[in-house]
Amino acid sequence: VIARAMHQRLHEVPHQGGASSLRKSWWHQGIYEDALTKANALGWQGVVMVEYRWDKDSDTFFLMEMNCRFWGSLHLALYSGVDFPRLLLDCQLGKPAPQTVEQLPGEIKCRYTFPRDVQYLWSLVKDPAVTLSRKVFAAAEFLALFLSPGTRSDLLFPGDRMLYWRRLLRFIRSGGA
Repeated sequence: VIARAMHQRLHEVPHQGGASSLRKSWWHQGIYEDALTKANALGWQGVVMVEYRWDKDSDTFFLMEMNCRFWGSLHLALYSGVDFPRLLLDCQLGKPAPQTVEQLPGEIKCRYTFPRDVQYLWSLVKDPAVTLSRKVFAAAEFLALFLSPGTRSDLLFPGDRMLYWRRLLRFIRSGGA
């Protein structure tokens, strides 16, 4: 293992489960050990994303899928100090492997604001089963995340900040889609 990182989804689109719009760096040793066991059993070499569903109350987890590609929430790993693409390229170029690169300690949040986190909020607002208080809290949280110094944006990555503004402009032009 050259590098490892883990995160937990906080918001999904739609809110009942789906694509991640807000996530945080996180660690669960049992999930890591299970993923490592599965990758080793396959004789896996290279990048792998192992996705689980975790039940907080019972601390049980269930494998959903394994993918040999980079994942949509890769920016969180980058913000957490684990540059998987660079490490993969270094391996391909024959550079010596570093000691295992770990994500930075502490919690880092990252979100894909436009359109995903807007879609998350909208899925809550239009769901008649969601209470008014939860909808109000979600709207307040959506706004508060803009001011949270611990929350990063997938598209406001250092050295590539224009991507955020282009995506926001496309989001506005599309009428919020």
